Amino acid sequence: MNLYTNEEMRAIDRDAMARYGIAGAVLMDNAGKAVAHLIAEHYSSDTVVGIVCGKGNNGGDGIATAYHLSSMGFKKIIVVVLPHKDEIRGDALFHFEKLDAHKISIKTHDDIHVLKDCQLIVDAILGTGLREEVREPFRAVIHFINALQKQVISIDVPSGLSSDTGEVLGTCIRAHATVTLAGAKVGCVLHQAAPYVGHLHLKDIGVPPTLLKSNKKLLEKKYVQSLIPMRAIDAHKGSFGHVLSIGSAPGMPGAIQMSALAALRIGCGISTIAHLAQIDRPALELISYKLGFLWKRKLKKLLKEKQALALGPGFGVSWKAKKIVHYILKNFQGPLVVDADALNGISEMKNMGDIIHFLQQRKTSRIMYCSNEDKDVEQQERTTFQLQQT
Repeated sequence: MNLYTNEEMRAIDRDAMARYGIAGAVLMDNAGKAVAHLIAEHYSSDTVVGIVCGKGNNGGDGIATAYHLSSMGFKKIIVVVLPHKDEIRGDALFHFEKLDAHKISIKTHDDIHVLKDCQLIVDAILGTGLREEVREPFRAVIHFINALQKQVISIDVPSGLSSDTGEVLGTCIRAHATVTLAGAKVGCVLHQAAPYVGHLHLKDIGVPPTLLKSNKKLLEKKYVQSLIPMRAIDAHKGSFGHVLSIGSAPGMPGAIQMSALAALRIGCGISTIAHLAQIDRPALELISYKLGFLWKRKLKKLLKEKQALALGPGFGVSWKAKKIVHYILKNFQGPLVVDADALNGISEMKNMGDIIHFLQQRKTSRIMYCSNEDKDVEQQERTTFQLQQT
């Protein structure tokens, strides 16, 4: 699944209109139709639906949803326009003028209490362009909707969520589902957005596929499955590689076993663990070795015929652990994942080659020599996002 920032989607919309002659009102109508079809798939036509619309394009998508639901046989539809209907402009106004023909009830901010009687609320208040904290009266309306604890479907992004960073801008709708239009927004798939986005549905609204290009993608199950080759009918465990996982300081026997078991789940044939501390009852699926006084001799044997190596889960920061890290980096030439405490063992080394680092906030800051003042969470998130774009 491709991912897009707000500016990228705006550019795509402009190109759709300028290069392909697709009117903005048509895209809005298609958006409303897509949302209405999703609702019709999951709710009966006698459901009382309240659609809360802002004055911008997101609100226009909500208005288009209203009359498409009416055309599909939904008879109990209430549209609440924020703050007042005389502030609606542009394509949204074009669709708003259709509501009278469908005899849809239209309310304003003063009538927000009517949502108490609704079984489903559609959030079309604030769209992807939000850049600052939510202001009144929208803030109060969002709090009111969340307090009702009704089923909520958001259009494009939950109102109050940054479509670029997944940050909550003051307050945010907690949706059960979000219908993202044309392309998935980066902010909607980040972990901090999960409690607000709910189940994410991507819907086509008629944007030409040639415009929907992006260098950012969401890793999906279907794509990962496509990378796994078909296995020969006469294959056996020796046909699929042998992974060695090294770690486990005293008191931390779990991480190394979880890592090794994950290697089996992803498809390797044999998974071995080498651990500093004694593990009395290792998982039955694993081959287990303790790294004692003669650890270097043991590792020399273990590194033979290993196709990949994971280094560091539960490793600790002891002198011995760092020595092992240095030994592995100098003597193992295959694919290597350096994780957790093993990162501390490489902080003084250079020219390590192509190593995959699963960066963790505190340990990474030590290696990168960051000060405490540099650890501002928001700044780290922005930096991470900028790196993803490059």
